[in-house]
Amino acid sequence: MAKKILIITESGDTTADKVSQWLDHFGADFDRINSDHIPLLLEAVVISQNNDTQLLFSYKGKRLNLMEIYNLIWFRRGSIFVKDFGNSEIKNAAFPDDELLNNSFSNYKQSEANTLIDFVYEQIEKKVRTINIPTGYEVNKLSTLAEAKNVGFLIPETIITSNKDVIKQKLEVDQYITKAIKDSFFCLTNNVFLTQGTEEATIEDLLKDESHFFFPSLFQKKIDRKCEIRVFFILGKTFAAAISFYDEMNQPVDIRSGINDYGEDRMVTSIKLPVDVEHKLLRLAKNLKLESGSADFMITNDYEFVFLEINPVGQLDFLSVLSNQFIEREIAKILIENAKEEIKYPEPS
Repeated sequence: MAKKILIITESGDTTADKVSQWLDHFGADFDRINSDHIPLLLEAVVISQNNDTQLLFSYKGKRLNLMEIYNLIWFRRGSIFVKDFGNSEIKNAAFPDDELLNNSFSNYKQSEANTLIDFVYEQIEKKVRTINIPTGYEVNKLSTLAEAKNVGFLIPETIITSNKDVIKQKLEVDQYITKAIKDSFFCLTNNVFLTQGTEEATIEDLLKDESHFFFPSLFQKKIDRKCEIRVFFILGKTFAAAISFYDEMNQPVDIRSGINDYGEDRMVTSIKLPVDVEHKLLRLAKNLKLESGSADFMITNDYEFVFLEINPVGQLDFLSVLSNQFIEREIAKILIENAKEEIKYPEPS
């Protein structure tokens, strides 16, 4: 008989809300923990010569044995916390007013906690079937781009530089886009939400500033696209949709930033990925040790797939609703099925 399913996430996760509703509908035995509300706490780790390593957790003040209760854990968002890590009594008592020492001690405590929690996730992966691990919530986009090329995907020509001379030598065409190397900046201040997206840039734009050097920035050759493809994947299953615009001549550079202005002109259509594209994507996910996430592609005017990036958390609300795929229902089915059997990673041919 299957054990329970555990979803670890946050209170504002609408995807987890809908998946939970479907799990209820199917009569599944599951729990959900919102780690930003009442977190799952690590109480202790016991490493013994004669016994298996023990991980002791508590939730709402009660002891919780993850390994005995749950057969599948989906780390959708959120994480496990070390109990009393933020205890104010753990501080620099020798020289309490020494700012350098206080900062060094704070960094030391964080390093200790990170080492401990990394070991805990490693042990959980060995003993319980998991979908993603919080240490994998963030992937290096540059490493992902390089690995996408290795599995056979086309990728945009990309340059990261802080030197105008490199721009003059390496940028061979006039039209480029620029975006964050890691994640987009955002800040809510004075009732104004400031953020960055993907912006178009020309060589003239890049060279007109008087400064010879600038902060390291990422530039990619602009691709004339027919549409963009968003793919959500989980445990070897894929759900894809094409995002395009009726007015192809006036598409926004960044579809996400253009939603408000172009929403009525936008089309979202469910599609089936070509077999070779799906196989490459699943191979890439396996190489990145991701069981779930969202991948973005562009379709060129020659109908070629160009890989852009992967988001391990996987935004899928709009994809599910606008493409009429009911992805949350399918995720619930996948969770139930994989709580019964050992997780198997497909081996794309």
